[in-house]
Amino acid sequence: MASSIEGSKSIVIDGLVLYIDAANPRCYTPSDTTLEELTEVYTGELKGGVGYSSSNLGAWTFDGTDDYIDLGTRLPSLGLTYPMSIDIWFKPTAGLTSSSGIFAGAVNPVNNVYLGFSIILSLPTYVIQAQIGDGAGAGSTNRRTLLTTQSVNAGAWNHVVATASTGPVFEVYINGVLATGATSGTGGPLSWGTNATAQIASYAGFPNELSGSVASVKYYNKKLSASEVLQNYDALKTRFGL
Repeated sequence: MASSIEGSKSIVIDGLVLYIDAANPRCYTPSDTTLEELTEVYTGELKGGVGYSSSNLGAWTFDGTDDYIDLGTRLPSLGLTYPMSIDIWFKPTAGLTSSSGIFAGAVNPVNNVYLGFSIILSLPTYVIQAQIGDGAGAGSTNRRTLLTTQSVNAGAWNHVVATASTGPVFEVYINGVLATGATSGTGGPLSWGTNATAQIASYAGFPNELSGSVASVKYYNKKLSASEVLQNYDALKTRFGL
């Protein structure tokens, strides 16, 4: 993929295996129900009536009931191993009370157990969970989670990056700053699952879709360094008034 430029600054492209952005006309045309992933020709689907806002150059909007973006099986089919990183710009609705999905690494269409590497918004305190699952069940022995102690801003744009390395060892950055947190769950070996699909604004297939907006998602097959996280943040922060 050619170098991607946002304004006058470039994002990190080394290790980038999935990239979507509502502001990029090669990715999405307003009113369409499909999008084109930018690292290769691959189509995602907008489900449940996902909306679009032209604010901040473009973002998808979700009602928190049944809206999500299905990115299909491409990401799970890569069978990625550690290290990995998820980079996302999102704006959660203020006043939420139930935890909701931001990015589901892989959703099993049969039993909805935890698979892949995901990011969850934990309510009511608006903190971030980074989580991996082995696909064998939904209990703590089948998943491992880092729960941050810092909250994201409700009703405002946030840049969240989660990394997972062997262990798994998690790091979460919020608006370019490394967050602290506590890890729980023993977790099994990371698994992506047969026929599982990656989803945006979904919570591992359970009825906890995100209420809010998502503008950009990047997935890397490497651990982003602190300087690379800051590079991606600086590349887009003015778009979101930061």
